Amino acid sequence: MATGALIGLGVMSGFGAYEKSQQEKAAAQAREQAITLRMQQEQIAANQRTTNEMDQVNRLMARQDAVGAATGAFGSPSFEAIQTDTLNEFAKDENANNLNLTFQKEAGEQDIQNVKQAEKAQQWGNLIDFGSQVANLFSLGEGGFSKAGVPRGAQGSSLPGLPPPDFTGAG
Repeated sequence: MATGALIGLGVMSGFGAYEKSQQEKAAAQAREQAITLRMQQEQIAANQRTTNEMDQVNRLMARQDAVGAATGAFGSPSFEAIQTDTLNEFAKDENANNLNLTFQKEAGEQDIQNVKQAEKAQQWGNLIDFGSQVANLFSLGEGGFSKAGVPRGAQGSSLPGLPPPDFTGAG
């Protein structure tokens, strides 16, 4: 095969490998952005849950204050205990929500790391594929023949006692 054709095939192969690599990189970046967006949405949802729960606690506390004032129990130890229990329950719920959000963030960060590692592995695979293609082109550049003019793989029989094949047509 002509050297120019081999160079052309090599350039095409290299360009194809580069294009494939760029497409895979863009896809990995899109996956990372989707994960980041999901993490932001989870943070916003957690903030909204906290706001809603705090509103509920404030309304409950206001009702308790009204009942306490109407019954004369306002300021009594039992009234204070009820309000303390209400606030403690809110704090427990808030801690559980924060812990859940922490788990979600860590899972999202791990997903991003997995995407980056998969992209890196794919890039190495692409490089190895390209190297293999170049090696194949190099062997084609030698015409597929050994220096003695015998087709590769036909230099002789691997079976003992058998003569090498005759490719000259004389035989």
